[in-house]
Amino acid sequence: MRTHRPGRRLHTPYVLSCAVALAAVWAGCGEDTAGPQPASIYSIKPRGRGAVCWDTEITVVFTRDPGEVQSVGAWLEPDGQTGVTRTFRADGVPTVSFDWQHGGSATFEYNIAVCEYDDPAHLIWVAPEDGKPTLASRRQTNGVVLRFNEAVHPRDGDWSETFMMTDAHGREWALLVTVDVDDKRVTLKAPEPGVFTPGRTYTVRGIVADRHGNVTEVQFAVVTKEEV
Repeated sequence: MRTHRPGRRLHTPYVLSCAVALAAVWAGCGEDTAGPQPASIYSIKPRGRGAVCWDTEITVVFTRDPGEVQSVGAWLEPDGQTGVTRTFRADGVPTVSFDWQHGGSATFEYNIAVCEYDDPAHLIWVAPEDGKPTLASRRQTNGVVLRFNEAVHPRDGDWSETFMMTDAHGREWALLVTVDVDDKRVTLKAPEPGVFTPGRTYTVRGIVADRHGNVTEVQFAVVTKEEV
């Protein structure tokens, strides 16, 4: 007599749970592969084909924070902006492009206009005062501080040789430059120890530009006195 052994059956709930689990795994893999999507531009002012000149403000509003944004044909001002709105200054060229995180990019064409600007930036004060005796050790440590009426920047984009200093013997130094966050206060320091010595007269010369491209020439004397 043959003995009948019941076969194994897969219970329907078990089959369904396995199918759901596999679907979740497949869906998860698809999401990981896609990766984060870039933000998009919601609006830009002035719009493409509008008129811009050098230093025209371009305001870009994104659908969400795009992260770091790079531009060709404009520069970010001020630096370090975050959030959905970013402001740039036009270089005065017809094509302005933007690139941001996760592969986002956009290009706009503009009509170049000729703009007229106000008087150039001017020096309000310098410390120490022009030609007023000062301690050499203090100048070596603290440098010389200039204050302009508006933001300034190097004419060629590089501060390294913007301000030069010479002494009565014809020796010359390129001064180290630091600027405050508003770009109006400029500090000049000696590039090495022992530049400022007592009883010397130094002539400082420099050329800076304002936000409109106007150029300002600066010249003053630093006179050091004997240490007390």
